[in-house]
Amino acid sequence: MKSTVEKILKQTLWTSTGRSSIVTFISMVASTGFAALYFIVLARMLGPYGNGLFSVALAVMMTITGVVDFGTNFGIVNFVPKAVSEGNQRKALAYLKLGLVSKLVLGLAATFIIALTTSQISSVVLKRPEITPILFISSFGIIAGLLYGYGLSVPQALQKFAIWGGLLTGAGFFRIITVLILIIFGWLSAQTAMLAYLIMLLFPFFGSLPFLPKGILKAKIQPVDIRKFFSFNRWMALFTLTVSITANMDRFFLARFSGLSEVGLYMAATQIAGVGLNVNAALATVLVPKFAAIRNRDALIRFLKKSILLTSGLAIGGALITLFAGILMESLFGQQYIPAISTLRILILSVACVLAFLPFTCVWLYYRGDSRSFALYYILNGVILFLGNLTTVAPREKSEIIEPVITDSGR
Repeated sequence: MKSTVEKILKQTLWTSTGRSSIVTFISMVASTGFAALYFIVLARMLGPYGNGLFSVALAVMMTITGVVDFGTNFGIVNFVPKAVSEGNQRKALAYLKLGLVSKLVLGLAATFIIALTTSQISSVVLKRPEITPILFISSFGIIAGLLYGYGLSVPQALQKFAIWGGLLTGAGFFRIITVLILIIFGWLSAQTAMLAYLIMLLFPFFGSLPFLPKGILKAKIQPVDIRKFFSFNRWMALFTLTVSITANMDRFFLARFSGLSEVGLYMAATQIAGVGLNVNAALATVLVPKFAAIRNRDALIRFLKKSILLTSGLAIGGALITLFAGILMESLFGQQYIPAISTLRILILSVACVLAFLPFTCVWLYYRGDSRSFALYYILNGVILFLGNLTTVAPREKSEIIEPVITDSGR
């Protein structure tokens, strides 16, 4: 028995991948803790309505950011490790420069357009004119969010996970500090919380500058680099577009057809379930560049087995948390958020499934490089989610959506 346990540990935690996973896992735990504290404080202090107001504005910002990113983060993580493993420094720097330039150009353009059209988005699209002021503030988060992604993607692509973890954790820590300052001076509101959130998005980018490889801005980009980078990115852009919309679709439907308070209740459940997504992201941070650098089938099978052992165990452990969903919701957010308990259970099980299938996702996308079929799969997923929201949330009144959740609160 002891030898079997030692063998499993040697195949998982006692490898370079395992050590990198530990570093990223610790960083993600700390970052998740800061993020959870941040959103719990907001939910308690702002209440369901204020929490919903903040969440809808944040969802709009995240959706637009995901769209205009054009899959750049995926391109950086996919091509830079391959160029480094081939010893081609020029190509690695070229891809890093391509990523930065595309983010700056698209980000600034999108920020300008959205800032000018916030009134139309809030009044015409969402039918919530009261979100116009905070939506204007969040529009500047588009460029900030793109730079945030760049600041974290580069150390990930270079497999400098300690730097990646420090930047991620630092952003969460200083975000908490800003919120505490707002509370102490009595300045906390949905708008000021959003402003603090956006400022801290810039921390990973500026914090990563001293650690970036020299010569990125002077790197020579050849036409073949552009074609290869954006050929991969066009499908990843479609994938990112689909994921960005589907990830926030539920908030938009609830905001338009139900109310901001209902969005706040729903988001309380997603904050707890989001811990599992952060664990998934931590593992993906390590697994993605390693799968991208694998060159033969035998190495792939060996690494895939190790990855499955790791993710499956975490998925099973995560699924067991559903037993404590009621306790978690009431103790963290208070009795006003009890209606979201059933939603929390469903979200936890969904996250466990995502975590269990992470190694296969990495093989499909990064080893095979099959970005086209991956994007098409998520488009189908998005269509199903849209039709589901359209046929369940849209036709109902506010009380009809919330009442079933209250009667099935698990208490």
